Amino acid sequence: MAGDLTDRESHELRIDLCNGFRDHTIVIVVDAREVYRRSGVTTDPATSRADAIEVVGCAPTARIEVSVTPGGLFGSIACDTAAHGHLVISLVGEATLNLETFA
Repeated sequence: MAGDLTDRESHELRIDLCNGFRDHTIVIVVDAREVYRRSGVTTDPATSRADAIEVVGCAPTARIEVSVTPGGLFGSIACDTAAHGHLVISLVGEATLNLETFA
């Protein structure tokens, strides 16, 4: 059945850590699997990027959870990885974690 095939498809997701990081610890979990844990993450002011990863084997609709310390920030998003294979994570101001998806 077509529905069964879709449930077994895997997709790729590119995650970019962009603006606002200053010596932060970031943990990213995709579909209950920790895919990234790093301390000392800092945005390069010349490129507006802090880091990037490629996650292989995501479900068609992936649940992504992000935690950032210091600050005790947490955010999550359900992402249609078939339509939106790119996630940008940024910090805005002192206490806003921004998650944006793109095709």
